[in-house]
Amino acid sequence: MGSNILVLSLLLFGVTTYAAQHEWGYHGESGPDHWSAASGICELNKQSPINIEKKKAKMNSQLGKISFMGYDRPLQGATIKNNGHTAQLDIKGDERPTIKAGGLGNMYKFLQLHFHWGKSDDRGSEHTVNGKRYPLEMHLVHYNSKYDPSDAINHNDGLAVLGVLFTVSDDDNPNFSTIIDKLSNIQYKDSKVNLDKELKLESLLPNTFPYFRYSGSLTTPPCSEVVTWTVFADTVHISRSQLEQFRNMKEGMANKDSMSLVDNFRPIQALNQRSVQIATESGRHDDKHGGSNKDNNAGPYHFPSLLATIVTCSVTLLYTLK
Repeated sequence: MGSNILVLSLLLFGVTTYAAQHEWGYHGESGPDHWSAASGICELNKQSPINIEKKKAKMNSQLGKISFMGYDRPLQGATIKNNGHTAQLDIKGDERPTIKAGGLGNMYKFLQLHFHWGKSDDRGSEHTVNGKRYPLEMHLVHYNSKYDPSDAINHNDGLAVLGVLFTVSDDDNPNFSTIIDKLSNIQYKDSKVNLDKELKLESLLPNTFPYFRYSGSLTTPPCSEVVTWTVFADTVHISRSQLEQFRNMKEGMANKDSMSLVDNFRPIQALNQRSVQIATESGRHDDKHGGSNKDNNAGPYHFPSLLATIVTCSVTLLYTLK
């Protein structure tokens, strides 16, 4: 099982067959405009990322609340590495955090998380909302538990990715210090270190309701159209000094004249015939996402069920009209 998970993780960032045939990156002749030369999938009709237009998002009361299991437990065997394209966190073992419900149709197991960021604060995220680009975006990648990990990328429902958008604040976000404090140790490509402090995935999430949902693809080669995307409407804060730790990373090896690893995001792709949905209710609201959220002070709902539903729908409507 462990070797199959490694194969899938490598495929997701194009470091297997694709990389052997065609060097890819985010700039110049290896940039996104040239990805389709080796992977024709990159120019198909269900590509990611997209621009999310709130007013055009279709309300869906059937999606409901995503269920997070194991997100409240410390990650086991967590490492962070520079793969030349991003900072990526991996874990070891078969006991993995999972997500289900929320219209996913099956249970998905956590595989890895990684980030996309810009050279400056006005860009960096892959998804945009009403045309606005954010300085950082985190992707939490999960594979469908009904498939062997190495085979998940071959199925339309093989992957589920959670997208978290960030805004800049004056204060550091302590929930990310375990990751960010290690970035100076992985400044160059292929460097990897263990996370020596406890980290729970729940601490990295914003409020997870409402959220946007659409069908799309990997945002890196081979661009496989196998992803159920969830992009949270709420954001997480991060300080400018913390962002600089990402921007200090390099694309190449330590013994080479390496370029800064910045602007590692794919341009917006056409929505074409797809629709974006927004979850409009999640049933009971006795917690935010199955655990505490240290970046948000909103507490649990304790209203009668009818009033709670009215409040939730009103909040969701505001998100669509902003």
